[in-house]
Amino acid sequence: MRIAVVGGGIAGMGAALLLQQRHEVTLYEAAPRLGGHSRTVEVEVEGRSVAVDTGFIIHNRKTYPLLARMFDNLEVATQPAPMSFGVHARDGSYSWSNDRPLSFFGQRRNLVRPSHWRLLGQIGGFFKAAKAWLAEMAEAGYDARREMSLGAWIAAQRLPAAVADNFLLPMCASIWSNSQERMLQMPAYALLSFFDNHQLLQFTGQHRWLSVVGGSQAYVAKLAQRLTGPVIHEAAASVSRGEQGASVATAAGGRREYDAVVLACHADQALRLLEDADATERELLGAVGFERNEAILHTDASLMPKQRGCWASWVSVICAAHDPVSINYWMNSLQQLPVKTPLIVSLNPPQPPAADKVLDRHEYWHPQFDGPALQAQQRFAEIQGRRGTWFCGAWLRNGFHEDGLWSAVQVAEGMGIKPPW
Repeated sequence: MRIAVVGGGIAGMGAALLLQQRHEVTLYEAAPRLGGHSRTVEVEVEGRSVAVDTGFIIHNRKTYPLLARMFDNLEVATQPAPMSFGVHARDGSYSWSNDRPLSFFGQRRNLVRPSHWRLLGQIGGFFKAAKAWLAEMAEAGYDARREMSLGAWIAAQRLPAAVADNFLLPMCASIWSNSQERMLQMPAYALLSFFDNHQLLQFTGQHRWLSVVGGSQAYVAKLAQRLTGPVIHEAAASVSRGEQGASVATAAGGRREYDAVVLACHADQALRLLEDADATERELLGAVGFERNEAILHTDASLMPKQRGCWASWVSVICAAHDPVSINYWMNSLQQLPVKTPLIVSLNPPQPPAADKVLDRHEYWHPQFDGPALQAQQRFAEIQGRRGTWFCGAWLRNGFHEDGLWSAVQVAEGMGIKPPW
């Protein structure tokens, strides 16, 4: 078959790589580069060129099994990525991290704050309560309480405000790149199950995280070299379907005919592309929303905690519930960068970094996993492969890189093709 894949992120590249084993595949990507959220910026620092990731950064072999096996197959070099987490009030009045044993008290005034001493025990209490509740849900089978929002769960468990405000919500917002307000609307069962699977409901024994040597661009380049079909760097404008297959029209005016099409783009983009979306496609694709986030790469250390002992690989900035999520990624730590100058990627910083220290800006859109979105995920089998149309993207599961590749594998297996790794 002749197959068009629209979207050159991990889902689209993965789908093209898998489907080309049996079919002729053409990949469409609107941007001048492939990779989607795998975006690496080359910057000059301390007289040398440094590759810094601004989107996809880390993975692990336990919860990213497909990605890890693909990296092995592509011979992608990886390195340990020290994964630590911290919290920082935007006015600097409160900070802590788990980077080192004493980092919890990296801000010295925390030593004389009874509330901060209690927080450690309260976090342990949250871990215990979350695990007990998940076990109860597993024993009960389906239970309506699985649809309970995180906000309702926090209230039902009488979780201390300090744990919610200074640990749970900042961490949730950081993981899913959504505002705390949106995280409170997310089903607690899905969220806490994710925490448990990623060993985040315990103080020790976390997964060993890894980053790609040379930045994520290194794996994108190796994957692109494996693609045998044409790559068209033009924006798809529309997709129309008929008895003989599907046609893809581009913004530049071109149109090509295919036997099938894989829409490896965001759900809202896929819906806009389909000229003749039916009621079920409109319902399911329309149920998944996305939130805009601006990522700024810079060297302004003033956006990090004043106390270096409170620095961490991820530093979540405490914001109002309705404010956009704000995170600082310390790239020197995450990528083992060979420079002393702090290289920081800030997502939606409440105060902008100094203009002369900004190296790059980029806009990302992240899926919002509220109840309707999660319910729609369970029904996508209804439209997969129908009318020669397939859908893939990280938004079909948890929103991470592994999920994008997983969705590509699902499409390939739906066509009877297994991964070669």
